[in-house]
Amino acid sequence: MPDPSMKILVVGARYTGKGAVGRAWGRTDADLPTLQPVILYERKVNFKGIPTRVVSWVLSYDPEFATLRRHFYYAAQGIILTFNLSASHQDTLDRVEEYLVEIKREIGTRPPQILVGIALKPGDAPSPSFRDQIRGWIAAHDSLPYFEADLTKPTEFTQTIDNAFASLLSRL
Repeated sequence: MPDPSMKILVVGARYTGKGAVGRAWGRTDADLPTLQPVILYERKVNFKGIPTRVVSWVLSYDPEFATLRRHFYYAAQGIILTFNLSASHQDTLDRVEEYLVEIKREIGTRPPQILVGIALKPGDAPSPSFRDQIRGWIAAHDSLPYFEADLTKPTEFTQTIDNAFASLLSRL
């Protein structure tokens, strides 16, 4: 009998740390060149008592992959939504909604989700008004679980990503 596997999508605009999420999950520093339509990272976990291969599919939302991207949504069991916490990238939270609409249009449903705000550089922290915007977005989306991860603190970042995946898997 083949090992069971799960497909988790990691989505977000450019410069949101979604590649770092995949690398943290896969416990690797390996990365592919930019402008790849999808990058896969995997790890085996014990899911409900069964050894399971959990693959994070880090999707590119660059416009040139729009028609190709729809094929990657099929059979996704969960979604990790990423955005950038810095004041200069607040629009990345607004863009998450576009991706959710696209996913629902392409597969007719939206699997369970979590939201991860990522600080990419030292000092990246949301302003009070952006923090209010984040709270509003979460409330408008059924109070989905939210995590903040600081890429500049690798050990803490990896632990936060593990917690985020565990939260998502517990929702499945």
